[in-house]
Amino acid sequence: MPTTKIEIKKEKLIVVEGIDAKLFFIYALAHLQIDGIQVLSYGGIAELSSYLKALSLSPNYETAKTLLICRDAETDAQAAIQSIRSSLDKNNLPSPGGPFDWADGVKRVGFVLSPGVGSDGGILNGTLEDLCYALLDNKNPIMACVDSFLACAASSGSAIRWPHKSKLHAYFAVTKYVGLKLGEAARAGALDWEKEVFDPYVRMIREM
Repeated sequence: MPTTKIEIKKEKLIVVEGIDAKLFFIYALAHLQIDGIQVLSYGGIAELSSYLKALSLSPNYETAKTLLICRDAETDAQAAIQSIRSSLDKNNLPSPGGPFDWADGVKRVGFVLSPGVGSDGGILNGTLEDLCYALLDNKNPIMACVDSFLACAASSGSAIRWPHKSKLHAYFAVTKYVGLKLGEAARAGALDWEKEVFDPYVRMIREM
């Protein structure tokens, strides 16, 4: 359970996985020109349930009307869905039928998974870095260079454990965003918030 006090300042809360995700959504809200939403980080995926418990014990919890949970799908979107729903059940919160949907009860609760929804309507496996890579300018010829570089590195025997992170930061490394973390790059304007892949997130944010 978080040891620092959680300060609830607004009626609409987005709780996210980690500081980079927190900054990502803060700057997404700024782009959308949406006020009245507070973004909080619950840490790692294993900490969601204890964070929700701590949140419920925080001052002003009763003033929070809407809660949107965001996390990575990782390698198994269905397992991520079950994990979120289990955390909600343990904390007596309404549980939506699936991602990018809402349930009403003591609070209005929804959740989203990154990197989002595929062209077939299914929930994709992956992470926020995958979503961010999809939000880059795909007309930039550097994108093809990134793919070639990673293919070359792999063929040379490099173990690329986190391809999504490697692709994103390889792109940053040869642009003005070199050295920036994901959230910092979002603040610096690296991401195209208007891309269709981000539409399901925008819809959920606007429905809060």
